[in-house]
Amino acid sequence: MRKIYINILMVGISLLGINFKVGYNFDEVNYLAFLFRSSTWFIISIIIFLLTINSVKKLKFFYLNNILFLPILYLLLILIASILAYLIYGTFIDIHGFNNLILTIISIFVSYLIFDYTVNCDNDRKFLFCIFLATTPNIFAFFLTFIINIPHISIFGNDINFLSNGYRFQGFSSNPNIIAISFLSPLILLSYGSLIPLKPFYAIALKIIFMIIIVSTGVRATILSIFIIYILNIILGLDKVKNIFFNFVLLIFAFIFITFFDNEILLMINDRISNSDDGRFLIWSYYINYLLANPLGYGFGFESLLNADNIIPGLRLPPHNMFITAGLYGGFLAVFVVVYRLYIIVSFIKYRSNTNLLCLVYCNLAIAINLLFYGDIMSDFNFSILFSLMLASLYKSRNT
Repeated sequence: MRKIYINILMVGISLLGINFKVGYNFDEVNYLAFLFRSSTWFIISIIIFLLTINSVKKLKFFYLNNILFLPILYLLLILIASILAYLIYGTFIDIHGFNNLILTIISIFVSYLIFDYTVNCDNDRKFLFCIFLATTPNIFAFFLTFIINIPHISIFGNDINFLSNGYRFQGFSSNPNIIAISFLSPLILLSYGSLIPLKPFYAIALKIIFMIIIVSTGVRATILSIFIIYILNIILGLDKVKNIFFNFVLLIFAFIFITFFDNEILLMINDRISNSDDGRFLIWSYYINYLLANPLGYGFGFESLLNADNIIPGLRLPPHNMFITAGLYGGFLAVFVVVYRLYIIVSFIKYRSNTNLLCLVYCNLAIAINLLFYGDIMSDFNFSILFSLMLASLYKSRNT
C-alpha cells in the first residue's frame, strides 16, 4: 500500500514539475534551479523503480518493449551519437541536452511506475486525478491574470509573469505550449469515456475552463488537435452529432470569452494561421539540412553544435518538431523509434469498442499532434504518463 501512494506522489510531483518547467529563454540561475529539481526527481525515480523492479519479470514482451526497451534504445542511440559527435566535433553534451537526458530518464521510470501500479490495482483513476490536480496552480494563475487583473506575482523575490509577450497565457511556466498541453489531456478525458466520473454540470464547467485556458495560450497546434480529435470521433461513428455540436459550441464560447478580456489572442491566432511565413518553416529547414548532412545525429550537444542560439541572434530556437528533434539527437534510427511508438498508438484505434481505452488513445494522439510543432516525445511527462495508462488499460482488458 505504501508503494502505491509513493507512486502516486511521484507522478503528482512530475506533473507539477512539467507545469512549472522553465521554457526557452532563461538565465543561468533558473537553469541551475531546474537542474537541481530534475536531479532530485531522478534520484527519487531510481529508488522507487528499484522497489518495484521485481514485477518487470511478469510482463510480456509487448509491454516491456514499449515501456522500457524502446525508450532505453532511444537513449542508447543518442549516447552513440554523442560519442561520435565528441570524437568528430569535440562536443559530447550541453546543458540543454543534459536537461533532456534527465527528463527522458524520469519519464521512463514514471511510465513504468504508472504501469506497475495500474495493472495491480482495481482503482486506477488516482493517476488521472493527479493530472487534473496538477492543473490547479495554473487555473489559479489564470484567475489572477484575467479576472483580477494581476498578470504577475513575486515569490521569494522572483517575479513570475503569467503572460508571454504581454498577452499569451503561460501561467507558472515560461512557455504557453507547456500550459496548453497540460490542459489538453484533462479536456479529452472529460469529453470521452467514463474514466472521470463527474456529474454533467461539473464536467461541462471544467471543460469550459480548460478550453478557455487553452485558447488563452494562443497555441494553434493544441486548438487544431481538439478539432482533429472531434472529427476523428465523427469518422469512427462513436459520437452523436448533437454531442459534437455541443463541444464546438463550448469551444466557440471559449474564444468569445477570452476575446472579451484580451482580443490580441484572437488577432494573433488569425494572423499566424493566415500568414504563410511561419518561423517554424525556417527552423525546420535549418535543422533538416544538418540532419541530412549527418543521418547518425549529433547527440546530447546538438544545440551547441548547430548554434541554436544564433538562428535568430539572442533567441534559443530548438527544432520545434519531435521527429527532427529525435533525428538530431540520435539520427534516423531514433526517428524510427518515435515513429514506431506513434504506430502503436494509432493501432489501438482498433479497440474502439473499449471507450475508456480509446479516450486514452485520443489523449496520446492529441499530445503527439502538439509535439509535431514543439518538444520531444520521449521526455514529455504528459505523453509518458498517458502512454503508460493506455498500455495498462489494454493489459487489464486482456487479463480480466
